[in-house]
Amino acid sequence: MSPQQTNLRGSGQRFVGRHAELARLDALHNEGRRLVTVFGPPGTGKTRLAEAHLRRVLAEGGELPGGAWICELAAQRDLEGVCNIVAATLGIPAAPGIADDAWMRRVGDAIAARGPILIVLDNAEHVADSVAVSVAGWLAAAPDARFLVTSRAQLHLRDEVRFDLPALTVPEPGGDILASEAVQLFVERVRAFDGGFSVGDHNASTVAELVSRLEGIPLAIELAASRVDLFGVKGLLDQLDQRLDVLTHPARDVDHRHSTLRAAVDWSWSLLDVDERRALAACSVFRGGFSADAARAVLRVDPPCTALAAVQALRDESLLRRYEHAPGHARFALFEIVREYAAERLQASGE
Repeated sequence: MSPQQTNLRGSGQRFVGRHAELARLDALHNEGRRLVTVFGPPGTGKTRLAEAHLRRVLAEGGELPGGAWICELAAQRDLEGVCNIVAATLGIPAAPGIADDAWMRRVGDAIAARGPILIVLDNAEHVADSVAVSVAGWLAAAPDARFLVTSRAQLHLRDEVRFDLPALTVPEPGGDILASEAVQLFVERVRAFDGGFSVGDHNASTVAELVSRLEGIPLAIELAASRVDLFGVKGLLDQLDQRLDVLTHPARDVDHRHSTLRAAVDWSWSLLDVDERRALAACSVFRGGFSADAARAVLRVDPPCTALAAVQALRDESLLRRYEHAPGHARFALFEIVREYAAERLQASGE
């Protein structure tokens, strides 16, 4: 594929782990799935997974004469903005003054004219409604187009395949610490500051505890790695009770939403309505998993919202993890970074 058929730039960092997730994305692509949403909470590496998948598709030289493109939506705020960034990325001429729905149709017709094409819509959560409207129209207009969306919120479209992105694997008790994806990422990123860093008998247990307490969240691990030069591994472990403020990135070219753990969760909080914020804050009282019934007993929301509707909304915003503690019995949990942030909000509310 020629350089003119993609805008994906080279990455200065090696992509670590995610072999199972990439294989699943490849399978969905080969099955011809036209809309896949990589869904997950703050900092799980949705963008990097999408970029890695795009590189694999390009390297395999599949039948994509329309190209493979990535459109960054973080700065967009509405349907017009979503259409504008896709048009600019694909080189579709602007149409000043045109109505939003007509502009969306024009972009859809231009996408259709490209034939088989893959478009990544990155960071879509804050414009999920606009992305849902536009993608639904473009799927209908362009039968050969495929879309990969990264988002903390679902689009809720009929043809959408939700790809839940888990955290990286952490060390198993008694297992090979270096087999852990979380450890591999930590070592890789620390070596950017200290080329001689390695894991051995002198620090293996500390590194294992560190990445486990960070729950395998890639952003948290990368931020921690950037602070090893200041605190050391053991000193950093001792600072994790203040992880929301201690884990920051010193690089000037890091997006604000990824410069601190607090900023990453702030972004998700800003997208919630009043009832959802109250519900998330209240969920911080659970220090382990909890059932829907437990949530119903604790959460206080104003009608017409219900406690179960609030739990569903938080799940749809990727702020609650779902797991089964027994076959057919679902429970929910918060990542610790989200729970700590929500606990602060609960204390500040005085409830």
